[in-house]
Amino acid sequence: MGIDAHPPNIVVQVTVQADWTEVVSDALRHNSTGTFWVSCYYRGSPSIHGAAKVSVVGERRVHFTGHDGIELETITNYSFKVKIPDYDNTEVEIYGSGRRTNIEKVGQIILD
Repeated sequence: MGIDAHPPNIVVQVTVQADWTEVVSDALRHNSTGTFWVSCYYRGSPSIHGAAKVSVVGERRVHFTGHDGIELETITNYSFKVKIPDYDNTEVEIYGSGRRTNIEKVGQIILD
């Protein structure tokens, strides 16, 4: 009886511009917009280098919009979900600056 071998899980990697939370803070402080980069990597697929736009939409609230191959969904002012259509609609949640809310799922990325 042999050992059943399972192929390794290949994980999507998402990196975000290091000072993205400062972009959000500046937008809130000046009631303006800002942009930062989001890059996605998946073994065997082309890298995706997207752009994120942050806009102030209400009283101290922001909205994230994805461009260039990524879609974004706002969670809080300092967290968002990245959806990558070219990677089978994989979704990764990003949290910044120690602001963590409802972190329940495995596979989320926390950025401090």
